[in-house]
Amino acid sequence: MALQNVNLTPLQQSILEQRYVNVVKAMKYRCRLLSIYFNVSRFIVTVGSLIVPALLSIQYTGTSTESQGGQTISYQIYWATWVISLLVTTSNGVVSMFKIDKKYYYLHTTYEHLRSEGWQYLELSGKYSGFYTPTEKPTHENQFIFFCHAVEKIKMKQVEEEYYKLTDSHVPATTPPVNKEPINANDTLVAIKEKNLDSLIPPTPLKPILDTL
Repeated sequence: MALQNVNLTPLQQSILEQRYVNVVKAMKYRCRLLSIYFNVSRFIVTVGSLIVPALLSIQYTGTSTESQGGQTISYQIYWATWVISLLVTTSNGVVSMFKIDKKYYYLHTTYEHLRSEGWQYLELSGKYSGFYTPTEKPTHENQFIFFCHAVEKIKMKQVEEEYYKLTDSHVPATTPPVNKEPINANDTLVAIKEKNLDSLIPPTPLKPILDTL
């Protein structure tokens, strides 16, 4: 495993394995389960919606003098149509009630985001190529804290989207005082870095920071 060959302290290595690896494994497991539920339900709804009209069109093709065998086939088609219609309705209702389609797309996106974040950290590319430490050579050790921060933000965003979004809606809003002092260049650089902290495609040494504004 590539993470085991990273030059980190024992504490950092332990945090990496017990937090990041476990989060990725849990996300992968949930993505597999949702893939099964989503694809099976979508298959039932799509195929069942095509079969039901076809069965209804041939259900009453016999005459009033049809044989006992013909009546038996008619009853079988009737109950088959009823069962398929029930499966289609139930599958569609379950998908809508539990929002399986929304979770399927969102969790797969979050899972790939976590994987991409891990590979950027291992490769020391993207925002881990020295963006946060311009005066130091980027290493896995001095970029570790930024990687942990990024992983936790991705995880908390996923939790808020699925369960409850933590906001300060109960805190009364106040108008911030107007700052008439001249803008400091260092403050501007800090604001730019904070703005690009959550960017999906972070700036790199080959991509100037101001291009992302």
